[in-house]
Amino acid sequence: MIQRVRVAHRTAVVAVVTAVMAAPAQPAGAAWSAGLADGSQAHAHAGSLTAPTEVTASCVSPTGSTIQLAWPAAAGATSYTVSQATSPNGTFTTIATGVTNTIWTSGARTDGFEYYYRVAAARWNWSSAPSTTTAKRYVAQGNCS
Repeated sequence: MIQRVRVAHRTAVVAVVTAVMAAPAQPAGAAWSAGLADGSQAHAHAGSLTAPTEVTASCVSPTGSTIQLAWPAAAGATSYTVSQATSPNGTFTTIATGVTNTIWTSGARTDGFEYYYRVAAARWNWSSAPSTTTAKRYVAQGNCS
């Protein structure tokens, strides 16, 4: 259905697209995308993404300050976003996006801090809530524990 809408002495054309078709059940995170005549994109998704569970943090080496995170794959996810904070209830800052594996390794961490991590599943331009599991590691004098 195409409608003409007049707002403040301007006319805009608004297209409302409704599509109905029989299709087999889609997995969580099934998505649809279309290119529009003006070059923009339209996206829709069915279901939802679930945050990864059981995020674990381990020291790559006890004598280094590099931390490795691991988590099981989330259904429908094509990538993951990793966030970090220095307290469990602190502000989490995104430090990695587009992670396509379920293992991620940090760069060197600063001495004297505990590091807390959360992971969110992502697919196209939408993502899950962050994991409720917050993995933690402490770095002191260049050593991870």
